[in-house]
Amino acid sequence: TYLPTFHTAVVNFTGSPPKIMRLNYPYIGPEDELIVLINMRGIPERRFVWLDERGTAPNSYPAGRVLPLTEPPAIGDGTPHGAYYWDLSTTEMWVKMKGGLNLEVRKENAVKVSTTLAVSVSDFYD
Repeated sequence: TYLPTFHTAVVNFTGSPPKIMRLNYPYIGPEDELIVLINMRGIPERRFVWLDERGTAPNSYPAGRVLPLTEPPAIGDGTPHGAYYWDLSTTEMWVKMKGGLNLEVRKENAVKVSTTLAVSVSDFYD
């Protein structure tokens, strides 16, 4: 599949998304960028980016788990390879890739818990 540099590519699945997905963008220059928008089909699982030693470069994240951004990365915004944003409400993940490097999108199990207290504010503080 050909993906042009300095664009956003959208990935949709016809079945369940994989637990681990390796992305590689070979044969282009290290300054070339691509945003991959991955639609996880409404499955509210926690997703994150993992870089191994082959996915790191100067001015990049170190190998290991990458912390998410507070907004989606964009072409030319200065964020490094592996920068990502996970939107749980839409189950979409934006991932920045740079030329010649690879990364993994991984899933981890998580439980979302909420609770309510049936007490008044004054009883709570007493």
